[in-house]
Amino acid sequence: MPRRRTPISDAQAREIAVACNSLEAAHSRRENRPFLDALVPQLHHILGRLPSVSETRMLLAAHSPSRGPSGDTINAALRGYERQLAPVGADDSALDGRARAADSSAATAAAQLTGKVHGLQALVEELKAELRDERATASRHRDRCAAANERCAQLQTLCEERERELIRVMQHLGELRNRVEALEAKIDAGTQALNRAMTEMEAARRRSIIEIDNARSEGRVWKQQYESAAADVAQLRSVLGELTSLRSAVLDAINRRAQ
Repeated sequence: MPRRRTPISDAQAREIAVACNSLEAAHSRRENRPFLDALVPQLHHILGRLPSVSETRMLLAAHSPSRGPSGDTINAALRGYERQLAPVGADDSALDGRARAADSSAATAAAQLTGKVHGLQALVEELKAELRDERATASRHRDRCAAANERCAQLQTLCEERERELIRVMQHLGELRNRVEALEAKIDAGTQALNRAMTEMEAARRRSIIEIDNARSEGRVWKQQYESAAADVAQLRSVLGELTSLRSAVLDAINRRAQ
């Protein structure tokens, strides 16, 4: 009666993979029968049953594809392990039966122990893989932290440079503010002086206008006096002419009388 094939769980598949990898390192590719003799007990422990020839070939194709033992070799390995587990015959002697039973128990215990060891090895491999992942993650985090620290140092240096530049700018602004205040003071003083000058110029202009008006008035007075004096002079000249004519006439009369 053929064995009923039961599904293989993921955990069993991982244990079988670890067992195959361990045995691959211990046996060359030409040593198919010793490889199978060591693998069959572990398959028995992992699966809880003996696999068939076809199932064993399928497991080898999945986890040890470099090996291609014949069906006879696989069947011989399975039958050999079955004989180790077979009960003692009735025709055996009691001592021989106890020896075979002890051998069978020892083989079963060894297979179970080997399976447990490989299960532990699978767990260790998983833990190692997790540890490698954690270490890789930690390494990435360390790299990121180192990059972040370097960036922070760069930003700190940049901030310090910006603070020093800001101080220089503030000092320059203070100097400019002082210069602007000085210029504003000069402008205020100049504006006040200009206002004073404009006021003085306006006063001088008004004084000049008054003086001009006064000069014009005085000129009119002098003109009137000049015109009056000129008229007097003309009148005096007229009188003087008349007197001169009279004198000449008198002199002519005297001269005539004297003759």
